[in-house]
Amino acid sequence: MQGLAFLLGLESTAIAFAALLSVLSAISSRAGAGFGLTAVLGLPLIIPIVLISTRYGTDILNGILWIDTAHHLLFLGALTGGIGTLGFILFPYLWRD
Repeated sequence: MQGLAFLLGLESTAIAFAALLSVLSAISSRAGAGFGLTAVLGLPLIIPIVLISTRYGTDILNGILWIDTAHHLLFLGALTGGIGTLGFILFPYLWRD
């Protein structure tokens, strides 16, 4: 059961990183600033994802029950949902010519 919970956390983290970096790349390409803007904008947003994922993984590997650490996954899901919503709202503006 712990292995399945760990894989769920790993998948949630991967989806969060993919959503965040996709939105940031689109914003920086629209601004024409290149990779520098992606790094500057991304650092404050990547840190919470890394911290929450690390806490969740550490708790699972230490044997804490999944139900006691589910709030980490909920926060990660909410963060991913917010980033995805932001990307959905900004999509028409970012890809306009």
